[in-house]
Amino acid sequence: MASQWRSQLSVKAVDASAYPGIIAADKLVYPTSNGLTEAVLSRWFGKHPEFGLIFLDQATGRTVANCIVVALCERGWHLLTEGKVTESELDGDLLFDAARDDTIGLHVYHLEKSSSEYPQDVPRFGMVALDAIAEVLAALRRTRPPGRPLEVCGFSGLTVTRLGCSLFSNLYGCRERAYVCKEHLLLSEDGALEVHEAETQEELQRLLQPPSGGNGRGRTYVLRARMLVVTPDEPSLVWSAIPARA
Repeated sequence: MASQWRSQLSVKAVDASAYPGIIAADKLVYPTSNGLTEAVLSRWFGKHPEFGLIFLDQATGRTVANCIVVALCERGWHLLTEGKVTESELDGDLLFDAARDDTIGLHVYHLEKSSSEYPQDVPRFGMVALDAIAEVLAALRRTRPPGRPLEVCGFSGLTVTRLGCSLFSNLYGCRERAYVCKEHLLLSEDGALEVHEAETQEELQRLLQPPSGGNGRGRTYVLRARMLVVTPDEPSLVWSAIPARA
């Protein structure tokens, strides 16, 4: 696949100049109260900016896609995918450090292409992104000292759009585990996307009921956020592209 897209797309590591655009794109699909900030991005990419993948059209030099991966140590990845910490809380010793860690967990925070500018004859971006992540891992593995291989413990994403759910469940073979996210994406009466947490059907029903004559909020249901996960012992296209062990 590399020869199919490398002739048209180039990849660069994220830097601070890209942060505002990433944050703006994230708010459009996941307007949570504890959302992405420049400080959070700076923490995530302080040691390993190469996991913030920015894709450029070689012909125009314009950004056409991005794949924002949070590289986590094994403990951090398990805490996140088990719902014990949130994405914005990932910090410090929960993040992957190549000098310290021999195992890495890959959490895709944001994956997006520009429908108008992504070259039509380039392979599906969901597969291109896996290929690019594999190249980052291969480069890291080449720097490892003898006797310290780098293994991948898992691959995950908190999906908040129908396209994201389809990509992670149908193409990547990821699925929900014991942790079931309670965040629901709803539309307000004026069409604004909102994120609400609902633990019970009664709480959700109050959000959906018309506001007239009661305590309803008049929201329209979109979907429930899902933490979707695949591990190396399970068959997946992820492991066809990204060797868990090398």
